[in-house]
Amino acid sequence: MERIPLWLIGIALLASGLSISHYLSNWLLPARTGEALVVAGVLSLVVDPLLKARLVREASAGIFPHMLGFDQPPEVKDRLKELALDTVLYRKDFKIRCSFTRTQDGTKLYIEYEYELINPSASAKKFKQALRLEPAQKPKVHEFSLTKGGNWVYRKPEKEGLQGPMWVAEGKEIEIDPSSAGTRYFFSAKYTINLPSEFYWHLAFGYPTINVHVDRIVPDDLVVTHADYPLRNEDLPIYRRLFMPGERIDFRWNVRALPPATHSSSSQTPPSPRSM
Repeated sequence: MERIPLWLIGIALLASGLSISHYLSNWLLPARTGEALVVAGVLSLVVDPLLKARLVREASAGIFPHMLGFDQPPEVKDRLKELALDTVLYRKDFKIRCSFTRTQDGTKLYIEYEYELINPSASAKKFKQALRLEPAQKPKVHEFSLTKGGNWVYRKPEKEGLQGPMWVAEGKEIEIDPSSAGTRYFFSAKYTINLPSEFYWHLAFGYPTINVHVDRIVPDDLVVTHADYPLRNEDLPIYRRLFMPGERIDFRWNVRALPPATHSSSSQTPPSPRSM
């Protein structure tokens, strides 16, 4: 048997109380009963849900450390609780393409990415797209965009430049509606960075990310490797797993010596001696 929603019970109590108070106001006992029903209806509609939500939050926060066991240091428990209870937004189907190009000074990476941001909660949450890089990499942003419901919100950073020791590009802060509303948010960027001829670069995750698609465009004289996980597609590596904040995928490359080019030459038969 299905449970009757609390809000429906509250409306029924409120309606009954108002009706009794209106039609039987001359009778003391029915009038007091009507007032009591009105109070009960208001409490069930307003106060009770708020109290229950607070109790659930407090109980979750109190029970969570015990679920982890007593052998973990408090710092570990606090960090896991923060990730489990305070992390709301997550990214889905993160697609990234890295194009490697040899230059006189090293290797240039042209990076393109796109992902969908999900808000599974019941209320809107603020979010700001950001890109943080080392200034020594000489980063350059070519596109920095957001589409909301299929419409462009912006196509370039709102801020771009040094912030402390890091080079940062940031988009406009927006509110992400709950996914139940049906609005979809897609973020993307295209940028270049410059690195040594033989080096590494890592894709670091700042938000929980589910499913990462990796594509690479590599010249013949470079060997590029990256972290390998199970469930990999032969042509396009797909990491079908959850990446939590702090995790990363490392890319490493080194120069490959190409065999010397061979030139085919047609053999010529020496001319016959001239007859004298």
